Amino acid sequence: MSTILIADDELTTVKNIFNGLMEKENDIKIIGISSNGKEVLEIMQKNIPDILILDLMMPEMDGLELLDILIEQKDKYLTKTKVIVISSYIDKLYKTDKYREYIYGILPKPYNALKLLKLIEKINIENDNKNIKRYVEESLKEF
Repeated sequence: MSTILIADDELTTVKNIFNGLMEKENDIKIIGISSNGKEVLEIMQKNIPDILILDLMMPEMDGLELLDILIEQKDKYLTKTKVIVISSYIDKLYKTDKYREYIYGILPKPYNALKLLKLIEKINIENDNKNIKRYVEESLKEF
């Protein structure tokens, strides 16, 4: 089961993402919905999600400021979390290379729900493969 944190200040987008995930994916758990980067950071200090769906333009702390903090503390936050950016301002990501290696997927708004679900499915498959590999490695230690 994958845990997901949604960070977007547009209520319509949040509802669409939430409803789309609940309809199509039954192997997920939404651990939080936030409208600003400060809240996201507070949530992630308590519970690190497998997937962070992130808008770039939010009040108080925008997505890029949040990404900067997450990258500074990547060993704590980004070893587990895959970031999917959904934003009307994706051109801001391309002004610097520092974000590229930490972003798993980018979807421009209005986003394609099917593409989001495929990204999440791909992350779930990768996580399952890691878990299987870890199980096999641990099992082999016993021999």
